[in-house]
Formats: sequence, C-alpha cells, structure tokens
Amino acid sequence: MAIAIFDFDGTLVYMPSSLVWSKKMPLLKKLMFPFLYIFEKITGKSLYQKKAFEWMVGLDIRSTLIDMAKLPAVPKGLKYFKELSERGYRMIVMSYSPGVVIQPWLDYHGLNAEVICPDFDVYDGVVQNISTDEITQIYMQQPKYAKTDIIKMLNVLPEVSVGDNPKRDVLCSNYKPIQELQPKYKTKLSQVLSNLNKIF
Repeated sequence: MAIAIFDFDGTLVYMPSSLVWSKKMPLLKKLMFPFLYIFEKITGKSLYQKKAFEWMVGLDIRSTLIDMAKLPAVPKGLKYFKELSERGYRMIVMSYSPGVVIQPWLDYHGLNAEVICPDFDVYDGVVQNISTDEITQIYMQQPKYAKTDIIKMLNVLPEVSVGDNPKRDVLCSNYKPIQELQPKYKTKLSQVLSNLNKIF
C-alpha cells in the first residue's frame, strides 16, 4: 500500500497549533516561546520542544481539544489529503504538536490517519506527563531530524510527503510543498496576527 505523510501545522491547518494547545499556560511562559525558538536557531540546542511540553503538565486540556477541532483548514491541503485517502493511500500525519490535540481536528473533518507525533499521558482531561514512548523521546531529543529518524526506525517508506518546511518535511523524492498546492497561501505569521483573540 502506498503511503502519504502530511505535516499538520501550516499544511493541514493554517495556524500554528502550539499557540492553541498552549493557551492555558501562564502568559509569561507563552511569551518565552519566541526566545526559546531563536535560541534553538542560533545555538542548535533544542529547548523549545521540551519546554513547551513540560509546561503543559498539570493543565486541563478539555476545552483546548474543542478549540483544536475548529482550527481553520488549509483548503487545498485538506482536499489533497482526502484525494490520496480515497485513492487507497495509507495516510500518516507527522507533527511536532502532540497527537492528542491533533486527533480532534482529524475527527472533526472525518479524516482517517495514523498520527505519529510526540504525545502526552492524559487522564480525565488533565496532562499527567510527557509520554515516555520512543517516538516522543526522539521528537524531544533530536527535533531537527525527528521525522526522518522516526520513519527510518519504523521502516515507513512514503511515496508522497506534503509540508510547509523543506528542512523538516521532505521525507521522500515526491515532496509537495503546500505553498504550491494552495493558491494565495497564508503564512503562519499572518494567521497568528489575524487570530490573536483565540490565542490569549
């Protein structure tokens, strides 16, 4: 069976989902995100992914899951996903966002896909811990190459990969940039600025 791997943020949904699933974090911690991101880009040391997940522990995410389901789709990304699914592809979503917050969006849009993402242990709507499974640990420890390392580990050979970031999302020779599929593609920044009321 042919395999298609889709990124989530910027590919299936416009807005960076971390800004939604981290909504209940204290404001000071959320404001640190850009600095952690810049630190990672300058030094190559990953703190952003780990800290973002650590700060979610103890938070009730029930309302967050409802908000996640309503994130705006990238229309042509969603259309292409459905086309490949109808053609019999094994559909996989790989993202740096936790699988538990991606699943409600997939369910809302009636999409059937494997979710290969880092994750949380959630009990009664509350994040108990960062999952200790091997996939989550790879995302935490080596985020730059996580997707490539994980598909090698799982022996997953995609025929198609779709994403918004060639540095992370090119997982096979048939890579489709979402910017080519979606006319007048809206950048993540433009989506963030137009949805600030949903973030804070």
